[in-house]
Amino acid sequence: MNRFVKCGLAIAVLIAPVVAQADDADVINYRKQIMKTMGEQNAAMQMTLQGKVPADQFVSHVKTLHLAATQALKAFEPEVQGDGMTGSAKPEVWSNKADFAKRMNEQVAKLAALEKAAVEGGVAKAGPMIQTSLDCRSCHENYRVPKK
Repeated sequence: MNRFVKCGLAIAVLIAPVVAQADDADVINYRKQIMKTMGEQNAAMQMTLQGKVPADQFVSHVKTLHLAATQALKAFEPEVQGDGMTGSAKPEVWSNKADFAKRMNEQVAKLAALEKAAVEGGVAKAGPMIQTSLDCRSCHENYRVPKK
């Protein structure tokens, strides 16, 4: 092995634990960013449906929304609770983890089906599925601290 490869491996071994260790605030901030992305992509998708922006962007917004939903599920794996000021997830996310995960997995599956329909037939095929594919309220009512 040449010395540059050895040096690179040594640095990676030293840095990896530092990079892998996120503090609680980082975990909460990451979750907030993912959930914000989902909200923004939903809003952008709705704008395409309303004809406010080019309809050719509809599929990309659906794809991004689906991807963000898969990231959201992963973002809640660390059991880091907010203090009411830093995060909006209720403690029930972790005390009722099975139900929360089930709801998140269902949301991901619905968005996967919506994405498939959007890719295959655009707004015409996916449009009728949107209302049932975006069931954010069922999780928010049970697992999110209401906005003030």
